[in-house]
Amino acid sequence: MEHALLSVLHPMGIPAPKPLALVPTARGPACVMPLVDGTTEWADEPTALHQMARTLADIHAVPATHPHLPELPRRVDPLTEAQAWLASPQVERVGPRVVGFEPVSEGASCLLHGDFWPGNLLWRDGRLRAVLDWEDAAVGDPLSDVACARVELACAAGPSAAATFTAAYASHRPVDADRLGLWEVYVSSAALVYMETWGLPPVVEAARQQATLAFLDAALLRLGPGD
Repeated sequence: MEHALLSVLHPMGIPAPKPLALVPTARGPACVMPLVDGTTEWADEPTALHQMARTLADIHAVPATHPHLPELPRRVDPLTEAQAWLASPQVERVGPRVVGFEPVSEGASCLLHGDFWPGNLLWRDGRLRAVLDWEDAAVGDPLSDVACARVELACAAGPSAAATFTAAYASHRPVDADRLGLWEVYVSSAALVYMETWGLPPVVEAARQQATLAFLDAALLRLGPGD
């Protein structure tokens, strides 16, 4: 899937690695790509956040109906899984408040990266050179990607970075605040449930848990009280 997807995206000018070959291995087909020289660290935060937003908007400009996209899973409902995750011990303090929230109309379905966060972006000379790790690509509501980026930016650089990124993205594509809030509940509650499996150092994990829980709490407050 990733090889087929990159074969579509790279010629469009989206900073996705150029697929060179698909080779068989004992674990299944492997996509061969050139080495991209860069770092996941950015030098100038406001400029980087605007580049991130523009790149994500360019990805979302690829419609789900594009004739050459490979078959991808759909991501359209933030509530069903989020309600299950919010019942878990990791988030039980805020989980009951999501009961009673109603689904909102989904946005125009488009290509999703599926895991758009600073760790999957390579920079060189102040420019975003590559978006990596497309194995979670899907089609569906673009605000699921925006929510993923927002929670990761809030953990890495604080709420102001998430706000700057969102404002920059909104200058390219529409952002529905209620729908974004539901996706924020989805991605942050999922992160809290699965974070212990990520192999983070205990101090790092504790800090991320605290920041993600604060992000989730803020999203729920913006959405308003449930039943």
